Amino acid sequence: MPGAMLCSVPGLSHNSQPSDRQATERRLNQPAPQALRNWGLHKRATGFPDAMTAPDPNVPEMDSAAVSRLVRKRQFDLAFDNARCGLLPLFLSVCCYAVLLGNFVSSAVLATWLSVMFAAIGVRGAALLAYARAPDKTHRRWIYWQVGTLSVLGLAYGSTALLTALPSQAWQTAVINLWLGGITVAVLLGQGIACHLGLAFAIPALVPLLIRLLISADPILAVLGTGNLLFYTYVFSVIARTQAHMLHEVKNRVQSDWLADRLEGQRRHGEQLVETLTREVARRKRAQEALRHARNAAREQSELDHLTGLANYRIFERTLTREWTRAQRDRRPLSVILCDIDRFRIYNDRYGHHAGDRCLMRLAGVINAVAVRPGDLVARYGGEEFAVLLPETNEYAALNLAESIRTKVYELTILHGGSDVERIVTASCGVATIIPEADNREHDLVEAAALALRRAKQAGRNCVFTLYGAQATPDEA
Repeated sequence: MPGAMLCSVPGLSHNSQPSDRQATERRLNQPAPQALRNWGLHKRATGFPDAMTAPDPNVPEMDSAAVSRLVRKRQFDLAFDNARCGLLPLFLSVCCYAVLLGNFVSSAVLATWLSVMFAAIGVRGAALLAYARAPDKTHRRWIYWQVGTLSVLGLAYGSTALLTALPSQAWQTAVINLWLGGITVAVLLGQGIACHLGLAFAIPALVPLLIRLLISADPILAVLGTGNLLFYTYVFSVIARTQAHMLHEVKNRVQSDWLADRLEGQRRHGEQLVETLTREVARRKRAQEALRHARNAAREQSELDHLTGLANYRIFERTLTREWTRAQRDRRPLSVILCDIDRFRIYNDRYGHHAGDRCLMRLAGVINAVAVRPGDLVARYGGEEFAVLLPETNEYAALNLAESIRTKVYELTILHGGSDVERIVTASCGVATIIPEADNREHDLVEAAALALRRAKQAGRNCVFTLYGAQATPDEA
């Protein structure tokens, strides 16, 4: 349809069956977390690279047992912290209640009651101190200590309703009732999200008084007991709902803290990976650079003469083939100069090989300084022979260059007492120039230069001789 826009969703085509479309729609409309989990499963199934999916060994995996353990630790921390803060108020409330209780019981009963209460408070304080120093704060023994001490305190408070006769004056009964109820509510709230710990105190502290009020023959006391029962039931339900919500928030907070720790661990793990990869990349770059230098050095060593630093025979042959092909194509002249040091073997025998090496290096520098064009090539051709390849150079220019080489060598004035040519080191040069034809070979040029060099030696050495390669006679070759 003209002007219509066609688009396609992966997995949903016009030829799909209705069941496939419905499945795709359900997959697209599913909640984001489930979709993300499915996408993560798809990435893991297909091997999709994702560095963040790798677990951090420093952050343990979260499961229901781990959540319960962390929530229990939070419960214990809150309960014991509140118990530590309420230890002094509990001691003062016991003292004040003992003053009130002294009006209804004997001194012996009061002393026994105070002894039990102070002993329970002392045990509770010792348990709090041990908990503060304990490395594992999730062990169930801490629950037993809390329940035990609170039960003893609750029983001691509840026993006062059985040890005393109900006062005849209503205000005294109201004071005892409010005292026990207030302490019970305070203990319930003080235990935070550990509601079962508060019930360990509330049940033994309130049940004796409620039973005595409910079974009392006095209608006023029975009504008071009924009101207390309804009131405490309402208070317990409110505290229980509040603690349930708090427990749910604590679980969410624990999971959020674990997720934050995991993300932080993944961040540190990612930074370590980046640092490791950066070091590895730098190391590989250094290794590649060292390898490149070594390869270049090896290439140079394979292409250069180790003594003179000039190109070796292999490079000369390769360059000669290339320049021969180009000169043949362009119809341009190509020249070669072969230089030989006169009576060099006698020089070596007379002055030693070290002196001979120094002489070769000096002569190599002279010859290399004469051939200065970018296309010229100076190579060590043999023991005391040097070759100069001169592209696009005619015979006249090649002769001038060869003469410059001979003159420069002569001007070095290197003493050679065993030479029958001069008393110094001299050189002979053979020059050959050719414009390559189809029936010529590149070695024809080198052979012509070698023949010219032999003629220069036959002419008395310390001279330059030229010969065109095509003019060489069979007996001369």
